[in-house]
Amino acid sequence: MIVQRRQDSGFTLTEVLVALFIFSLISVGSLSAMSSSLQAKASIKTQTEAMREIDLARAILTSDMGALQRRVARDIQGGFQPYIFEGGSDVLLRFTRSGRDNPAALSARGDIQRVEYIFDSGRLIRRARLQANPAPDTPYSERILLEGLTHAELRFDTSLGPVTQVLIPAGSAKELPPLMTLVLTFETGETLTQTFGIEM
Repeated sequence: MIVQRRQDSGFTLTEVLVALFIFSLISVGSLSAMSSSLQAKASIKTQTEAMREIDLARAILTSDMGALQRRVARDIQGGFQPYIFEGGSDVLLRFTRSGRDNPAALSARGDIQRVEYIFDSGRLIRRARLQANPAPDTPYSERILLEGLTHAELRFDTSLGPVTQVLIPAGSAKELPPLMTLVLTFETGETLTQTFGIEM
């Protein structure tokens, strides 16, 4: 009499279910780690871009404050501007600065610029006339330096203490305050305070 040994092949249902459960745990953990990694990467990119914009705005404002000119300018109607430097009035800042390099006179602009810094609709904007004494059709360049702001304020250090407005009339020998502090509040609730030296 020959006895045949039965050989079972495959997995039991219990083994399959345990394997699926373990695979599910590994998949969920992997997806969670990947999602966290992608979110962190996006957050770092956003923060890096924000810091780059802040650094660029700081560099532009520093350059402007280092190139101020005590020069009377005209408005687009041909009248004289009453102030050679305005801070904290109807605009954040308004002044005349020496112009930027213009090799071979390739751009239609003079060697000085009339510059304004404006806070409008949550944006810090730099606006510059391409001529210091513009005609009505003289173009200007406008650059949005920062967005997502809720408040912008300037404070000037004077001999009488900090003030929020400085007006230097044309023809005046009055000195500018040596320091100016820009305070920006972002929609996130964060506040940025930056101090600049003023040279004229």
